Formats: sequence, structure tokens, C-alpha cells
Amino acid sequence: NSTGVALYGSRGGLILTYLTFSLPFSIWMLIGYFDSIPRDLDEAALVDGCGPVRALFQVVVPAAVPGIVAVSVYSFMTAWG
Repeated sequence: NSTGVALYGSRGGLILTYLTFSLPFSIWMLIGYFDSIPRDLDEAALVDGCGPVRALFQVVVPAAVPGIVAVSVYSFMTAWG
């Protein structure tokens, strides 16, 4: 008879635990990858007439797909590994 949130032995508790451990490291790896993408690509897209959002989704995100895939595989392997 305890009070509070019943996370022990639940799916929500497991998800919260995995997120707590994998999300900070995944964000840290993605920051490093996004920093390695040249700023010139973004600036060139803006000069060529793209808005900031369009430059993000048509230039930066496609350039970051390998890093996003690598982090996704890493997160999957740590969760199921």
C-alpha cells in the first residue's frame, strides 16, 4: 500500500528509464554532428532565397541524415542490446 506514481514494473517506468539514460547522450552526439555541418550551406541557401525554415528542412536536415540514423541505431541498440 504505497502512494505516488506506480512506475515499478510498468511499461511507463521502463520507457522513462531508457529515456533518462539514452536521450542526453543522443542529444550530445547530435549536437556534435550538427556542429560539423558547414554553416556555409545554410548561408548559401538563405542567399539563394530560402527562408530559415525551408533552409533547415531542405539543406541542413538532409545533410544530417547520416548522424540522425547513427544516433537512432545507437539508441535502439542500447535499448534492446
